[in-house]
Amino acid sequence: MNDIEMYEGFDLQKQQEYEKYMVSAGIITQKEINDSWKNVRNWDEKDWKRYHEEGDAINHKLVDCLTHQEAVDSTVVQALIDRHFNWVKCFWAPTRESYIGLGEMYLEHGDFKSFYDKYHPELVTYLVRAMKVYAQERLR
Repeated sequence: MNDIEMYEGFDLQKQQEYEKYMVSAGIITQKEINDSWKNVRNWDEKDWKRYHEEGDAINHKLVDCLTHQEAVDSTVVQALIDRHFNWVKCFWAPTRESYIGLGEMYLEHGDFKSFYDKYHPELVTYLVRAMKVYAQERLR
């Protein structure tokens, strides 16, 4: 499979921009990024499709929670954030600080805000608040 097929739906230039941002912000190290690509180097199109579908499902369920005014620290929301954390772990294993930092990047970087706004205009803020609760309660 060539790079275009492997990363269908991925903008490699944008991915490199995000990685550079995360390294410069101290969210993740270059070694962690290099290791993360090793984690997925053997993925095929079906693996990438499952990964994207899981992310989409998490976001839709979070929007349901948001619209039903479910608290970010509720069992239901935190179970979804656990799924989100495990989804992120396909690439790298965040610590408390780096998971919170990832959430901050979601808020600060316009591309992520635009991405989450497609689901709901308040999703990114809701997600990040829930990520912070999860990180503080469950991560070291």
